[in-house]
Amino acid sequence: MKKGEQKPQIAGGMDWLRKEYASLGKMSRNEYKSIGIFVIVLILWATDKQHGISQTAVAFMGAIVALLPRIGVVKWNDVDIPWHLMIFSAGAYA
Repeated sequence: MKKGEQKPQIAGGMDWLRKEYASLGKMSRNEYKSIGIFVIVLILWATDKQHGISQTAVAFMGAIVALLPRIGVVKWNDVDIPWHLMIFSAGAYA
C-alpha cells in the first residue's frame, strides 16, 4: 500500500463522523432491549458446557424473546422470512 492509503480516508474526516454520531440521538428503549438480549444469548453460548443448553436452543430462545409482544424488539409482521422453513429448520435442529 502507498503511504497515504495506510490510514482510512473518510470524506469530511472526524468532523463528519462526530456529526453523524450526534444525529443518531439517544438510544431507544428497544435498542437497550436488543443489547440485553444479545448479551444474555452471548453469555449462554459461551457457557453451554456449564448449563447444558445447546447453542442452537439458545439461539432459538433469543429469537423467541426478541419476537415476544411487549418484551421483544421485533414484530412478527416486520420479519421477512418464510415461517414454514423456519419451523421446519427448528424441528430439524431439535
